[in-house]
This record gives sequence, structure tokens and C-alpha cells, in this order.
Amino acid sequence: MSSKEEIKAIYKFGNLYDQTSFKRILIDDGANISIIVDKNDLLKKDPNLQPEKVLNSEEKENEIKAFISKKGGKYWKLFKAEKSLYFGISASVKRQNGKEQFHFVFQLKLLEDLYIFNKKPEPKHARFFKCHCLVEKCIDDFKFFEPMYVMSLNDAYTKTFELYFAMSGKSTTNAFTRFSESPDIRIPIQSLTVSIQKKGSS
Repeated sequence: MSSKEEIKAIYKFGNLYDQTSFKRILIDDGANISIIVDKNDLLKKDPNLQPEKVLNSEEKENEIKAFISKKGGKYWKLFKAEKSLYFGISASVKRQNGKEQFHFVFQLKLLEDLYIFNKKPEPKHARFFKCHCLVEKCIDDFKFFEPMYVMSLNDAYTKTFELYFAMSGKSTTNAFTRFSESPDIRIPIQSLTVSIQKKGSS
């Protein structure tokens, strides 16, 4: 028969800390817990994952033109707003008695036109220009998913990884090889970014 323990805690930095010792309270992944919280402290939305101002096509092109005018190089429009892209995350969560493996595929929607730019002649040096996006769903059975607004493709991967799998691996990635136009995520968009650069600047 399991025993219960009442702990006075403070929620800070996404963790629970003991109010007396200020040590992090470590809870086994998947454990059922009961908490009592002042209603005023409950948030309806995560303030870290809310949308910023989204630019229309003309505003976005003006933004990338101003950037290139200042920094130099060339730019190309890769996708129009509303386009869906996909990325996968493989991770494992350590538990008290072992480790649980996960693999999920997430769908992202571009809220703005997506551009790449390159300050050098070789296509491999291209970079994504910032682009507001929405990680809108997990196409696998993942009941803990919640949509989030992000600032770029890399931001989408990093925030998704850190939200669910913090301390379970590296949250950084190469968006060129991570993202795909298809949910099977077998063909990355990197090949498209190379071919479009060979056609000349937009």
C-alpha cells in the first residue's frame, strides 16, 4: 500500500520547489499528484507561447528586403503563409524503474511567408529568415499536446522539445534537415532550399 506525503511547495521556473529548503521536488514521470492552488494563480494561457504580430506578404517581403539591404546577400521565398510542414522528435524520459522511449511527429503551419537568405555563394550557407509559425498539432497519439506560437522553425523544434522532453536530450536542431513537407518526414526541405537558390534571387 503506497503512502502519501503532503509537501508545501512553490512553483518556479517550471518546477516545484520545497518552500523551506528551496530544493527541487523530484517526482517520478507519470506519477499521479494532487495540488491545491489559489484560483488567481491559475493561467488560462501560457504567456510564453502566445502569438506576436504577424506580417502579410507585402510587409514580410519589405522586412527581408530591408534586412538584405543592410546585411548583404540574396534572398528567396521558399513557401507562402498557411503552408504546413512537419518535424519529428525522438526522445526518452528516465523513470525510477527504467526509461520510456518516444517518437512523435508534429505539424507546423506557417503564419507568414517563409524566406531563406544567403550571404555567400555556396547554397550550404543559406539560413532561414525569421517567420512566425504555429505548432498546431501532433499527428500521433499524444494526449498532452497543446498548440504553441513560435518565431521560427528552429524555435518550433526547440520549444516543443523543451516543453515535453526537457533534460531528455538536445533541444537544438538543423531546421534544413529536420523539417519536411510530408508527415512521413523522410525527405527534408534542404534539397528544395538548394534547388531554389540555383534559380537566382527573388
